Amino acid sequence: MASSPARGHARDILAAAIRGAEPRRAVDKALREHDQCVKTLARVDRASSVSDFERVLLTGQGKAAVQMCTAALQTLAEHAPAVSDAICGGLVVTKHGHATQEERDVLAARSIRIAEAGHPVPDADGVAGTEALLALVKDADERTLVLNFISGGGSALTCVPAKGLTLHDIQTTVNLLLGSGAPIEDMNTVRRHLTRFQGGRFAGAIAPGTVLSLILSDVVGDPLEVIAGGSTSPDPTTFADCAEILNDEALGIASSVPAAVWDFLKQPQSALEELETCKPGSSALARASNLVVASNRESLREAKIKAEALGYNTRILTSQMQGEARHAATFLAGIAADARDQGTFGPLPACILVGGETTVTLSHASAPNASENVDAETGSDPVGGRNQEFALAAALALRNEPRITILAAGTDGQDGPCDAAGAVIDGEVCKSRQDLARAKRHLARHDSYGFFRDSSMHILTGPTGTNVMDLCVVLVDEEK
Repeated sequence: MASSPARGHARDILAAAIRGAEPRRAVDKALREHDQCVKTLARVDRASSVSDFERVLLTGQGKAAVQMCTAALQTLAEHAPAVSDAICGGLVVTKHGHATQEERDVLAARSIRIAEAGHPVPDADGVAGTEALLALVKDADERTLVLNFISGGGSALTCVPAKGLTLHDIQTTVNLLLGSGAPIEDMNTVRRHLTRFQGGRFAGAIAPGTVLSLILSDVVGDPLEVIAGGSTSPDPTTFADCAEILNDEALGIASSVPAAVWDFLKQPQSALEELETCKPGSSALARASNLVVASNRESLREAKIKAEALGYNTRILTSQMQGEARHAATFLAGIAADARDQGTFGPLPACILVGGETTVTLSHASAPNASENVDAETGSDPVGGRNQEFALAAALALRNEPRITILAAGTDGQDGPCDAAGAVIDGEVCKSRQDLARAKRHLARHDSYGFFRDSSMHILTGPTGTNVMDLCVVLVDEEK
């Protein structure tokens, strides 16, 4: 199927959105201009008798942490040479494949190591990398400043099991939550309480040293305790909340959660209190500061500028879309139809921008490796992600509907366990009965990747270096 001009415009708008949350720009701006950063960096001056810090460490966790760290090195060298001179090493834990050789060389030149690990399911590499982070800061004292860079993915990358639990226990529990459609907030509440790095504990390990975390948000509303597990921020949730989530009948996973996890959560209250995450007001966080430097809102603003430059009357609908991907897609398709037929967003052509993060709930039969779910044509298991599922559901909702194009993609360049960021569709996708039947079959199996594979509809960006949730671009053309 040939690509329409509107599909090309949607891709251009996505590219602008990704540039809008480019971590290098966000980190550079924060370090040079934000009052908290400027004041903290000013406390590093080896030539001054009143210098507060003698050494600086650079650390990071997340998909964009390497890019954030390299940006900081450049900015510090240019605008805060005393801080740059005081850097004595560091370590960044990121996802496999999210660091270029050039970035590796830049960090290695300053004795900053990169540890790569698995995401979204934790792996042994992540455990080893996180243990190395904790070892790095164990000798931090009052004269130590840690500049910490946090981005989406950090919670999966830093899953060091709590005492009494194994990595397999964590992996099994995370997989159950992923398949149940649990929101990221609930998933991170569980991970924080089954591990020993998140929930402010990294800041506690740094104390009495000082930590300043610059954060790229991939969570709706930017709650600090949820972004990458909140390694340096207070956590208002408790072990009781964790148990309540795992017992939630709506998720239906309680009977499958490993017995070791339940035994861990059933410890005496006094034991759990000693293991609890850091709460607001905790002395362990007295020298920890957290600053969100970029989020989905920055991406939406840049997307709006690009869409208007392309001639579209543009509105940002929300940066907080949530819910089941296929349901959200059907709802947005209806909004697009109203914009076309009733002019609810003003003159056409119009562009409606939506940010956020949906979920996909897998049924047992649609889970990978279910023998009854292998595709009869290809022999393959179902593969997909929330954005591709969103696009496929939108294609079904817009079948034979002219003049509407919808793009859904992850700003990090990856949607689920595959190489696609998302997909872009219009009313032509399900025009024939054959295409309609095929789309329904693939959606029922949660095999959106299989539907879009090898087509012009797939969005293949590779890792983008940023991660600020997802973006939906809706284009409504004027009547020809």
